[in-house]
Amino acid sequence: QIEALTQRMERVEAQIEALTQRMERVEAQIEALTQRMERVEAQIEVHSQILASLMERLDWVVERLDWVVQRLERLEERVGRLEERWGLVHEEAAQNLLPILLRRKGWSVSRVTPLVFDGEVDLIAQVEVGDQKFTVVAEVKGRVIGTKPFEDLLKTITSHQFLMTIRKMGYPEPIVPIVFGMVIYFDAEEHAKQFGVGLYNPHGELVEPPLSFLKGE
Repeated sequence: QIEALTQRMERVEAQIEALTQRMERVEAQIEALTQRMERVEAQIEVHSQILASLMERLDWVVERLDWVVQRLERLEERVGRLEERWGLVHEEAAQNLLPILLRRKGWSVSRVTPLVFDGEVDLIAQVEVGDQKFTVVAEVKGRVIGTKPFEDLLKTITSHQFLMTIRKMGYPEPIVPIVFGMVIYFDAEEHAKQFGVGLYNPHGELVEPPLSFLKGE
């Protein structure tokens, strides 16, 4: 019995030794996991600090962007006012000069009226040549370059709404289109001839408008 108990005790001790070794391995794994977790937590802390710094920078960028947008809006308002004032100067100059330039051709100008249509300011003038009455529609531009001023003018005078507007104002047809520019670029005269539109600057007529409807033309 003592021998049997001794053998049983040895087996128990061997099991205890095995469990002890296993426990040590588990403890080592736990220690390794703990160290790894500590490193992860340290990395998270670093990343959190970086994220906090980025958020602060982002807030600063957003505030700066708002400031830039506000300043840009103020600049746009100032530019708009300048353009408006500059445009009014052009319109006033054209309204004063256009009748004089038309009368130089021997035309009789009975009235000149500014007309705002589709956001653009035009001048319309009632003209008489002999017993023929017609309406000159002038697109006023600070500078004339490219084909757009001529294309826009022809699109305007052929629209039903525009024709109805000048008819209600008592202006006679046909309509003679001209572009009046304070500054005329080198290609403008060719474009005026191409589109069949008169071209004027403050010094006079550069391209005569189409007048085939006049008697003797």
